Amino acid sequence: MLVQRDGMWIMHYDPNISVPFASVNPIMAKAGEMAMWHAFKQIHIPMLIVRGGDSDLLSAATVAEMCKVNPYARSIEIHHVGHAPAFIKAEQIALAKEFFS
Repeated sequence: MLVQRDGMWIMHYDPNISVPFASVNPIMAKAGEMAMWHAFKQIHIPMLIVRGGDSDLLSAATVAEMCKVNPYARSIEIHHVGHAPAFIKAEQIALAKEFFS
């Protein structure tokens, strides 16, 4: 997202967000993944997984597996969007409103 400051448009995010991940080794990553799948299976409330169709972080196969292992999960894919839809377009906001109503 962009914000305007002092008449200039600047990026509005933390550019160092990935720094903590640099120290993760393959063993730590696998253990973390296993823990996350276990935790995900324990969620027993309706969930809406919103995937950007052009995501390079969350694959369609992973979303399918998420919906398979947890019956409370359902998914929507927003085409021509990167990893995380911003929910600033009316059609995306409508999806969220429908889910939470």
